[in-house]
Amino acid sequence: MTLNQDNSDQSRGRFLAGEILWVAPALAVSLFLAVLVFRGTSTETLAPAVGTLLAAVAIVVALLIYRLQAAPGGRARGLFTFVGRRWHIVSYLVSTSLVAVTAFGVPLPNLRDEFLAGSNPRAEDYLAKGKTVRIGINGRLPGWSHRESPTARPAGFDIQLADYLAKEYGFIPEFVDLTQDERRRQWDGSPEKAGKEPVHLVISTFSITPPRLREFDMAGPYYLDVTTVWRNARKDEYAADGIARGCAVAGTTGAEQMIAWVKQRDQARPGVTRMDDSFTQLVDCVSRFFDPAGKFSYIASDWSILRAFDPAAKMYAANGDKEIADPQQPQEGQMEQYGIAFPDGFPDVCRSLSEKIDAFLLEDGKNSEWDRLAMRSLRNRGVVVPGWHRPAKSNRDFCATVHTGSRTVAIKPGSASPSLIVPP
Repeated sequence: MTLNQDNSDQSRGRFLAGEILWVAPALAVSLFLAVLVFRGTSTETLAPAVGTLLAAVAIVVALLIYRLQAAPGGRARGLFTFVGRRWHIVSYLVSTSLVAVTAFGVPLPNLRDEFLAGSNPRAEDYLAKGKTVRIGINGRLPGWSHRESPTARPAGFDIQLADYLAKEYGFIPEFVDLTQDERRRQWDGSPEKAGKEPVHLVISTFSITPPRLREFDMAGPYYLDVTTVWRNARKDEYAADGIARGCAVAGTTGAEQMIAWVKQRDQARPGVTRMDDSFTQLVDCVSRFFDPAGKFSYIASDWSILRAFDPAAKMYAANGDKEIADPQQPQEGQMEQYGIAFPDGFPDVCRSLSEKIDAFLLEDGKNSEWDRLAMRSLRNRGVVVPGWHRPAKSNRDFCATVHTGSRTVAIKPGSASPSLIVPP
């Protein structure tokens, strides 16, 4: 090696050391963007991250090649001649710009991104092992999800299903009490406006219906039931003022039943039947229905919920005079199919939960896990299980959806039609 070559190598080494001043932050920003790309599941985060990453890498590589060619000892002349401090300034500006783009131009993953409609996260990420998964429940329904005190851990069939899933996936369940209205508005921005966090799953005797599938995804069913209008046989049908009153919770399939029933009654005797659907919690309507002093002699709700609430109650079907122990199995399109709800456009989560539900329903020897838990939570509350209430398997058609901004749902005819049973 000659003296000139040694000096040239030393000069080039000092030049490369100086380049770290602008290359290092630029590469750091690029690495950060790469992390967003490979770990992010939100399409809102992914698109700008990919674009900015490619731009950053292109700029870094182009400037590095240019400056190496223009380095002391390099052969480049003319356009590639080293121009000194000016290009250092340009390099610093490029680095600063990339940092600014990252800080202000790329949305970082946050809680809302996790629930972004159409993002289709992997089930193993959304319900990851060791992750705290918030699960929306009713919290006030005996046999299903009920707390003995505000701080007590809830118990019931819905809770047992949640615990089963927690064991299968390895996540940590955190139960959040929701009203009937809150459970269907977990992913429309309402919780954030109220300063709350949305839940990951809703397991709350939540019927799968086409209108709901247009708003969010649901997997199931894990339980079958029937909604209709019931009369408390211990009460007089009409109050002292000659009015028969019924209650239901707005936005539920029970309210739909009650509306149809009142219209039917009005055709024969106008004005003598009235409905109150101002309740936000089903338990408030149910307790007044069973209260001997309560004004409601009718209620529209699911049979198994009512039976578990008061196992000793005597109930008739509306317009009937025979006590019912367990209703006959309705036609498929008229069943209430309880499902697990989660954000819109999550087909991978839907398919994975469907597999877990199938395993939950599968008979292994004498009884399935479903049978064992249902008999513990529901049969002890007067509900005749398993009977027809246990589904044969989940319906994968609920997962056959394409998210395009306006929801498209592929469902077999009659498999999830809105429940509507007009009493005889």
